[in-house]
Amino acid sequence: MRMVFGVLGSLVVLVIMGLLVTQQLRVVRGPVPAQSASGAGAAATSGTPQQPSQPSQPLQNKVRDDLNNIMRQAPARLEPAQ
Repeated sequence: MRMVFGVLGSLVVLVIMGLLVTQQLRVVRGPVPAQSASGAGAAATSGTPQQPSQPSQPLQNKVRDDLNNIMRQAPARLEPAQ
């Protein structure tokens, strides 16, 4: 009897977790926007990652430059002091 309750309890937990996961995925994906017949949706997403039209591009460049500087300094710190 205890084993039956254990299996049923596990199934209930799995169902609850499945419902929570689907709810969270729905929130993350968001509603799907309707695309117009003129193709305006395609023009909005035609940019490449190299274009600085994104507001985060300067921050990404700064982080990349900082990491490159740190990686250049790392071997100097590993050399033994003379």
